[in-house]
Amino acid sequence: MKAMITLLILGLLLIHGEVPCLCPANLYYILLGETLKCYTMRSDDTGKHFNYKSIDCKENENRCLKKNMNDGCGYLSMGCGTEQDCQEYPSFIKTVCCEWDNCNK
Repeated sequence: MKAMITLLILGLLLIHGEVPCLCPANLYYILLGETLKCYTMRSDDTGKHFNYKSIDCKENENRCLKKNMNDGCGYLSMGCGTEQDCQEYPSFIKTVCCEWDNCNK
């Protein structure tokens, strides 16, 4: 039943030409009707989370499918998820789509 609902949602999105960040976590929250946020997070080389800001995920979901890298100021990443996902960093990075942001922003 869940698979059919998921396929229906994806079909409707494709018909409208809008393909969201298709990570498992996003599909899960979309099915639950959760509001997703897009988090930008920076961490040092040990993976310790020390800064993030959140913006509306809807405005950034088309930029989610990128990989992690080191920008010289520590590891910086962006992904769509809930506030709880962000607080559970770094597991957040593994369960949602990520994108690099500029270190100086």
